[in-house]
Amino acid sequence: MNGKMLILLVSAVLTLRPAAQSAAAEHPGLYFSRGDLPGLRSLAAGAKALQFSRLRHWCDANLEEDPPSGIGTSERWHETCFSTITNYGVAYQVTGERKYLEAGLRWLGALLAVPTDSQGNYHIGVFAAALAHGYDLFHQGLDPSFRRRLKAKLIEVLEEARFGALHHWWAGVYTHHDFWIPVAGMGIAGLCLAGEYPAADSVVQFSTAELRAAFRLLGERGYWPEGAADWVYGMAPACMFFDALARAGGPDFYREPWLQATARFRLYHWLPDDSYMYIGDSYRSGRYGTLGSVSAHLLMRLAARYRDSHAQWLALRDAAVDSAGPPGLALEAPYSYGAWRLLPDRELHGLAWQFLWHDPSLEPAPPDTLPEDALYPNWDTAVFRSGWGRSDPVLAFAGGHQLGRLGAEAWQAGSGRLSGGLAHTHQNAGSLYLWADGQFPLAPPAYGGRDGRFHSTVMVDGHGQVFDPGHRGKIVACQPGDSWAMAAMDLAGAYPDELKLDDYRRTLVFLKPRTIFLADRLTTADGDKKYIRRYEWLLQADAAQ
Repeated sequence: MNGKMLILLVSAVLTLRPAAQSAAAEHPGLYFSRGDLPGLRSLAAGAKALQFSRLRHWCDANLEEDPPSGIGTSERWHETCFSTITNYGVAYQVTGERKYLEAGLRWLGALLAVPTDSQGNYHIGVFAAALAHGYDLFHQGLDPSFRRRLKAKLIEVLEEARFGALHHWWAGVYTHHDFWIPVAGMGIAGLCLAGEYPAADSVVQFSTAELRAAFRLLGERGYWPEGAADWVYGMAPACMFFDALARAGGPDFYREPWLQATARFRLYHWLPDDSYMYIGDSYRSGRYGTLGSVSAHLLMRLAARYRDSHAQWLALRDAAVDSAGPPGLALEAPYSYGAWRLLPDRELHGLAWQFLWHDPSLEPAPPDTLPEDALYPNWDTAVFRSGWGRSDPVLAFAGGHQLGRLGAEAWQAGSGRLSGGLAHTHQNAGSLYLWADGQFPLAPPAYGGRDGRFHSTVMVDGHGQVFDPGHRGKIVACQPGDSWAMAAMDLAGAYPDELKLDDYRRTLVFLKPRTIFLADRLTTADGDKKYIRRYEWLLQADAAQ
């Protein structure tokens, strides 16, 4: 028995409920049951005919498409397999047509040939979830021998995911999307195998506990520290797990205050040209990666659950961009600036979910009745708007939040793994980002621009800010308003200790709609401290404009 298996079984002994309490799951059962199919078929022919016709059109157009060769440990290809299998599986269940089963079997066969070893990559959760969706959605149409092979592979991959969730680099990095994706994926797989695999309950309990721990660090305002684009990437598998968990009688994560507020977070980062304010390793498109390259389905799910007409309004706008958005809003997320390219056929990642999650009875409502400004205390960030129209500027004041106040406290108390959450955040304490008239007069640097010199910050005696959870900016005052808004931030703690800054206060006043005052006050008090400072005031414009 290898070390990975031994660790998994020890954990299972500690947490598994008695087998008698966990009956074998019905298939399909993750997101709907056989008893739900008549209702789904009625919706597919009626109120959700548009969503289902788009799903079916995609499936029919791609029936002969072969899986990618060399799937390996590429998250891109695993996420493509996951969404493709899901689309064919939902179409198969609703129509009963064998052609969708046969297409799905080709993609499942390709995954069966992929080595289980993850090499530490977070793709392993999507790998497990893709196999689980195939097992659940095609179950009654599978040849018994193929079903046994699929189940055995699913268990192998799930055990690899469980090992990774304890030992690989993404383990316990609660504010990083590369943690949410595998933990949610393995939770989906565990639910799929309930009653069929002795450690399934243990896996589900582990995923549930880990995501609860993550929510405790996020605060209550729905803010995602990596930006509105990365939010999509982490939320996509998480919402799937939350739905399947609640259906199985588990905890209802939709009661979490952060989750209740998070659609509003995305709305406040929305810009009137249907792009997004991009803070951290985010993108103007408001979308990120492969599974996160579309976003409307997530807003549809949140809108339906919370009866949020404003989220529904944004979902429909995002849906238009997901389907036929301009090229600038349909780029594959690059990991280097020489890799910009259009993401082909990104619609596939949202089609099945739009059909399952869209509530056509919920009327959309534009956000013009909402307050114009939003403060996120845990992340020391504020967004000020002069309105919601096309000519209304939007201003963000970022606090260099890194792990947030709660995360920084946990890190200082000894949760050392949390520092991995810095991977997609920036040294941007006190930075301003301004969108107006379709452009960014004060621009964020987007992915990779982590150093404070790429932001509208300040250099003191040649020093920038420190990339460390213990060195942060902190909003000390904030006053929103209809005609003006202000915020003040203490920035002394964001800079190296050897500078011995006594006080560095940055105050922003926004006289709506188009006047900004920015005042910096930097002081030293003691005579033995250096009192002559070299002060470089950086304002970053978009060079392409």
